[in-house]
Amino acid sequence: MEGRLGDIAINPDLKPVLEALHQVLAGGTVEIKIAQVGNLDIVTELNRRLERTVNETNAINKAEHKLLACT
Repeated sequence: MEGRLGDIAINPDLKPVLEALHQVLAGGTVEIKIAQVGNLDIVTELNRRLERTVNETNAINKAEHKLLACT
């Protein structure tokens, strides 16, 4: 989300990504094409954070013997 208070909008570059995600969540399939690669250091860091989050969530769920979710 971006914009000023009272005038918030979805970043136009993210809109097709969100629409594709909605299709997957609704049982559809999508094809992904990266038109231009981004900053490799940032992409690597974001992927590292995602992997860490999944690993930590699984460790917490196993330790608690129940599904915990963050919102």
